[in-house]
Amino acid sequence: MLANNTKLDLRHYEEMARKNHRGLVPMVFAETTLPYAIGEVAGFKPAAAKKLHDDGTAVPHESVYRSGSLPEKQAGAGLVNETEDETRRSAVEIPGDVLEAHGLKRMALAKKIAGRDPATWDEADEIIKAEQSRRDALADRTGGAVTSESSLGSVA
Repeated sequence: MLANNTKLDLRHYEEMARKNHRGLVPMVFAETTLPYAIGEVAGFKPAAAKKLHDDGTAVPHESVYRSGSLPEKQAGAGLVNETEDETRRSAVEIPGDVLEAHGLKRMALAKKIAGRDPATWDEADEIIKAEQSRRDALADRTGGAVTSESSLGSVA
């Protein structure tokens, strides 16, 4: 299981989901959250799994997060403190061909990223490009594996 005081970046959850044939991350509940009891395991999409972990409600199951100790993973990945805004933006999925999509789809995606309505299609494109650049720079600094720290209760 993951150690206390650890919060993973969305990329970790996406990698864990790739190991599951349904694209879900198996999570073990650390506290009762109806309909789940402590110790129960359920699968979630990467962004939902990250939110459960960040809230201290559940942790990724050992079956998808077992190789190496957490300190080794942190040393290899590098620690990055994400702001709430960066965490929210990281949860937004950006398709590879998004800049070729219709302007209204780009506007909707830019609104999710920025948390506000862009004024023009050009502004929407700039918001999307800036977020893609932020993610690329973050991945470059950490070798593609990003972690951040926060408080998380332990699971027995």
